[in-house]
Amino acid sequence: MSDSPTSATEAPHAPPREGAVPWRETWVSVAVVACVYLYVVPYYPALNNPNENVRVYMTAALVEDGTYDIGGPRARWGWVNDAACVDRLPDGSLAPCTGRVPPQATRAYYSVKAPGASFLGVPGYALFRALTTAPTEDSLRWAVYSMRLSGTTLPTLLFLVALHRFLGRHTRRRHLRELAFFGVGLGSVMLGYAYMFASHTQSAACAFGAFMILYDARGKARQRAARGLPARMSWDAATGAGMLAAGASLFEYPCFVVSAVLCVHALVAIRPLSRLVGFALGAMVPTLLMMHFQWRAFGNPLSPGHLFVENPAFRAGHEVGFFGAETFHWDGAFALLFDGRLGMFGTAPLLFLGLVGLLMGLVAGRPHGRRAEAAVATVSCVGLFVFICFRNIWHACWSIGPRYLVALVPVLGFDGVLALDRLS
Repeated sequence: MSDSPTSATEAPHAPPREGAVPWRETWVSVAVVACVYLYVVPYYPALNNPNENVRVYMTAALVEDGTYDIGGPRARWGWVNDAACVDRLPDGSLAPCTGRVPPQATRAYYSVKAPGASFLGVPGYALFRALTTAPTEDSLRWAVYSMRLSGTTLPTLLFLVALHRFLGRHTRRRHLRELAFFGVGLGSVMLGYAYMFASHTQSAACAFGAFMILYDARGKARQRAARGLPARMSWDAATGAGMLAAGASLFEYPCFVVSAVLCVHALVAIRPLSRLVGFALGAMVPTLLMMHFQWRAFGNPLSPGHLFVENPAFRAGHEVGFFGAETFHWDGAFALLFDGRLGMFGTAPLLFLGLVGLLMGLVAGRPHGRRAEAAVATVSCVGLFVFICFRNIWHACWSIGPRYLVALVPVLGFDGVLALDRLS
């Protein structure tokens, strides 16, 4: 494929013009990915995958019973791991289940996962229930399909549209843009999790979506400053960035590290400072949704339910350190990067170029250097990686690749193509 056109007077390292990528190219690239995402629909009921089914149960409970308690779907579709069991004692206090229900207490079951994916699955399952009869034991397959569509597949494809446009704005060569796009969408573990009703691709979409908005805001501010104009970010962009930055944690609890870094970056990227109000208001939406779920399920809006995990072995693991993060695992650090089954670079070698891009971004000067953004990306990657290495379940058990690190895939894909673009 030929390189993107440049003006005869344009500097060899100048960024592409805004909106230089035709929309038809975006739709064609996204359509190719959509064919792969929608054609294959893997389903293995014998596995009883807790990473997926416990979220399925919560969505079904929200639609059918208007509650977070998954007791109804659990009775219909059977036991699933990764659930929290909570005994509400007569004095109003809550306790993890340890045997039979205490006298005059009530017992409830909840998903122990971050609730974002279950919320997104509601429209798909509500439509499915409106078109079918009462749910049966055999209806789980189609329930999962409906939730995957609205909760995972469509949101991921929407993100890929935005990603393709973003890559086009910051990559001069079309073949490198498509390399990064398909490397992220089809050549990484994002493909595997796009097939599941999980939360890893959505968390990655939120985190990098906020990064894209702030990245472009800083770029436009520099352009306006060169013309002697003040920076001006729209209220919509600021609010959207806040919603996406906090939304990363709504889908994946460990991504609080990335959410925190993005919030700090917003203090530098958003101008005028009054737009930070919009960022804060946007961030409050996913934050309040999470706090409501945790308050109603576990009695504390500021604490997830890992200390109520029904599985005693899992609960014991979460009781040590900071929800199971206690000791740095050097074997995990190596495996999460280079293992052929679990490693970031073992499963997607192309992403290794992202490390080169991060280093180049940190040392590059103007006009094409973006050190602040490179620093944000580096701190996000290192912070999340180190936190996962401290967890006693860094391997994540039910996993396609490093599922706790999926949020880093778009970051490394983008910085990798920046490295190739500059080297070219």
